Amino acid sequence: MGWSLGKRISQLQQLELSFPNSVSINDIWLQEFLPKMGPCLKRLQILALSFNFCVNITDEGAKALGHGICKNFQNLKKLTLELSNCNKITDEGLSLFDVKETQFLQKLTSLTLSFSGCFQVTDEGITKLSSDISNSSKSLTNLTLEFALCPKITDLSLEKLSTDYLKGLPNLEQLMLNFHS
Repeated sequence: MGWSLGKRISQLQQLELSFPNSVSINDIWLQEFLPKMGPCLKRLQILALSFNFCVNITDEGAKALGHGICKNFQNLKKLTLELSNCNKITDEGLSLFDVKETQFLQKLTSLTLSFSGCFQVTDEGITKLSSDISNSSKSLTNLTLEFALCPKITDLSLEKLSTDYLKGLPNLEQLMLNFHS
């Protein structure tokens, strides 16, 4: 994908991109995607990226995506990231946001993460992700986590979320959790 639009898109404040069912989207593509796009979009405040059913995305690709978002989009206020039915993503892939790079998370007011149908994700991954969000996203007012059809996630995740991690989000006004099986 070429990013020759350069200056023409530099004023964008909102961007939504969807790449459903793409077999050409893989870890290498994701490692190159945001570094190419990010410098053109410094004013971006709302970003929605959907990679549903991109079966060649693994943990490395998910982490590259998170790293790229942290590094390239410091002004984001709203982030939606959908990686549903990317079956190669495990708990390791939920370590999206490196705690050292989470200054941008402090500005976020709305975060939606969807990993529905990622059947290798377990309670351990939810615990790590929830901890990362709770420790670095104090300004969040809206949080949506979708992990439907993830059979290795138990009620323990919901319990930990409600008793431990939500306390770290003092400004949270809206919470949407989807963990149905």
